[in-house]
Formats: sequence, C-alpha cells, structure tokens
Amino acid sequence: MKLRDVSDKELIFESDKDFKQVSLPVKSDALDPVLSKANVDYHYRTLHRGYIDKANDGSDDAFIIGGAELHNLYFEQLTTPHTKKPKDRIQFLIEDRFGSYSDFQLLFKDQASSIQGSGWCYLSKSGEIKTIKNHAPKNDVCLIIDMWEHAYYLDYGPDKKKYIDNSWKIVNWDIVNGRLS
Repeated sequence: MKLRDVSDKELIFESDKDFKQVSLPVKSDALDPVLSKANVDYHYRTLHRGYIDKANDGSDDAFIIGGAELHNLYFEQLTTPHTKKPKDRIQFLIEDRFGSYSDFQLLFKDQASSIQGSGWCYLSKSGEIKTIKNHAPKNDVCLIIDMWEHAYYLDYGPDKKKYIDNSWKIVNWDIVNGRLS
C-alpha cells in the first residue's frame, strides 16, 4: 500500500499488495502490567493481523486500510513499561503547545476519554490533539492511542481514563521523535 496525499484532508491508498504488519517491538508479555499478554496477543495477532490480511487481499475499503495503518503506528511505538518523559523534539513540541507534559496528558486524556464508541486519539505532527472516528487514515500522526474497546476492555473494563494514564508508561518516545523528522 502506498499513501498518496491529495489534499490536507484527503488521503488515497494505492494498493501494490505488500502491506506489512510492523513487528511487535517487544514480547507480548513485556507490556504487563499496562497491557496483559492476553490483550496484546488478541489485539496484535488477531485483530491487527486481520486488517493487514484484508488489505493485502485487495481491499480498497478505507476502514480496512486505515485499521492496518493506524494499528501499525500504534504497535510500532510501544515499549516495556517505564517512567520516562518525552525528550528532544517531542518534548519541545509538547511544551510549546501545552506548557508542560502533565498539562498535555490532561488535555489528551480529556479528548481521548470523550470518544464514544470506537476511535483513536493522537497528537499530530503540528502539535494538535485530534481524534479519529473508526479507522480514517491519517498522515500527520506522531503519537497515537487506540481507543477502541478491544484495546483496553480486557485489562481495564470500562475505565478508559486509567488505560490512558497507564499508556504513557509504554510509549517509546524515540519512535515518536522519529515521526517528527
């Protein structure tokens, strides 16, 4: 799949039938206690793999292609639980736009937890917190959190805010910084 910009708001995918699922950067049990092995295995190996397979089977459905692409962005940025804060480019972007990392986290959590039903919340490369309904493909993602129930319900039940708070512990800030290059 190739992503081609048509305008600021519209993306077109051209299929060359080689959409790849990113490798999980850690073992599926390495995200515990933030995400359980059962959650990661189901989310990555079943759901995400399904989007990749359907995209490679020739689907031109934006929902399928967006699901494959957004999950790639999400899984690529995961790492073992830590207490690190953003650094380098992402730190400067967050501080410039939001004042502090903690202020950013609060605003992000408010926006993400307001999603009703299915969606994603992300920080754009320009420093805006945005939401995505369903799986609308985007090309300005620098940090993304999956807000579909399958991403958190197994581990957190309906407590989206706890899931969001814990998600910061598994963000690989080096990957996020790389997206700002």
